[in-house]
Amino acid sequence: MILQIDAGNTRVKWRLKDPEDDSNRCDQTCSVVIKDDFEAELKSLVGKVTEVQLSSVSNQEKLLELFNKYFTGIPVLVAATQVEQLGLKNSYVQPEKMGVDRWLAMLAAWNHYKSGLIVVDAGTALTIDVVDDSGKHQGGYILPGYTMAISSLKLSTSEVHHQMLEEDAISLGKETSECVQHGVVRQMVEVIKAVQADYAKFHLVLSGGDAEMLAPYFQQKDMWPNLVHDGLSLSAAIS
Repeated sequence: MILQIDAGNTRVKWRLKDPEDDSNRCDQTCSVVIKDDFEAELKSLVGKVTEVQLSSVSNQEKLLELFNKYFTGIPVLVAATQVEQLGLKNSYVQPEKMGVDRWLAMLAAWNHYKSGLIVVDAGTALTIDVVDDSGKHQGGYILPGYTMAISSLKLSTSEVHHQMLEEDAISLGKETSECVQHGVVRQMVEVIKAVQADYAKFHLVLSGGDAEMLAPYFQQKDMWPNLVHDGLSLSAAIS
């Protein structure tokens, strides 16, 4: 099996993928762990993995050391942001400066739609990237995600309950925790809606750990939980 890993700033999302499965969009579930606990997960996969595909925005060297420890001799493909790939064109003057997770998310979405896109990854950070009908990345935004925004207000997530919200739950809060939660979520929603207003005909694709929380506020959207992993599959196939 192929071990595909999306290693973010605080969490690791991984899945096992059948090498015979060449679908461009795979809805296999992922395991999500805090980075510090990931070694225990790797131990449980010894003997099951024939290849590793990695997308990492931090601690890449530590991850490679763990792979060498538990999967000696098994090939490891480390994805990197490209100037152009499968018709998707990078807008950065220094393409390598773009987070590889953002690139892979756009790659998967572009390969599926081949038309204008707003790609949102709601994780530790909230990233929004726009791709036009020709596959050219127009640029994007990066701002604090839900947990990061709450932490910046010196409140812990245990003080502010993180739960699915009804569509009217971004109204004015009636207590501090509610004010914080509603304010943070409304900020996230309004930024995405503003980009939608600028690019009204583009597909909205929601991914990341907080995508389900944001979904009720958007009528037209595509939920894609394993977007980065599917981008990894595409990138590996042409490497």
